[in-house]
Amino acid sequence: MTQTNWFLSPLFTGIFVTLGVIVFFQILARLIISHYGNLSQTVNYLTGRLAVFSVIYFSILGVYFEYIVARQGHDLGFVDFRLLLLFYVTIYLSRWSSNIIIAMSFLARIVLWGFTPGTFYFFITTLVIYLLTIGLIAIAHKHHLPQIILIGSLDLVVGALWLIFNYLQLPYFGSVTNNIALFNWISFIIMNAVLEFGIRHLNQENNYLTHLSRQASTDPLTKLNNYLIFKDDFETQYTEFQHSSQPLTMVALDIDYFKRVNDEHGHLAGNEILQWSPRF
Repeated sequence: MTQTNWFLSPLFTGIFVTLGVIVFFQILARLIISHYGNLSQTVNYLTGRLAVFSVIYFSILGVYFEYIVARQGHDLGFVDFRLLLLFYVTIYLSRWSSNIIIAMSFLARIVLWGFTPGTFYFFITTLVIYLLTIGLIAIAHKHHLPQIILIGSLDLVVGALWLIFNYLQLPYFGSVTNNIALFNWISFIIMNAVLEFGIRHLNQENNYLTHLSRQASTDPLTKLNNYLIFKDDFETQYTEFQHSSQPLTMVALDIDYFKRVNDEHGHLAGNEILQWSPRF
């Protein structure tokens, strides 16, 4: 038997594509953080430039999926990928971000397919699954359920969806045999598990790198930027000053007679003052 008969080739392709999408996203996000921000800052995809980047990245991905499906002429292709996209932007991004990404997929569907019965069913199915996902997330957060429960619930939702496709045999969707439905459901379970593992591992790496960067760039007592960061910032500012006509000003502040505080009240009291002062 060949790999095609075993369905190994499309399954492996799906796994590598899924991981590639997330790894490439993380690489670009890191480039944005290093260029525009401080690597010691907490990585947050819900606000700021990373939120905008997330919307653009996954919107392009959603439009691309619709383009590929339109070329095939039926909705059977890329169903699992589109479901994974829908689930994970809903889980990990903000509500407005996921709404924009879904809206872009809808717009691409209209442009590529027009207002056909298939487009109508696509809208209804997507909205139902989206609202169901939001409900599952709310339940998981309310009862503090582990992430594995939420991921398993999504597997059950997709399994039920493929059973419905197999039962209805929608003409615009393509023929869904028992083997096709079973294979796609199993493929989704595997890709879902791999994707969750990949995201969890990459997030842990991001948190670890952020922790190391924060330790190397901030004073442990005051949580202010240390001399290393000052040196880098000063060199950057001075280089820009040399190539521009803008003035450069540096202000240095010093606390007179602070040694008396340590001598009279102890170093712990002095540390408390230093920790309290940066709030101003």
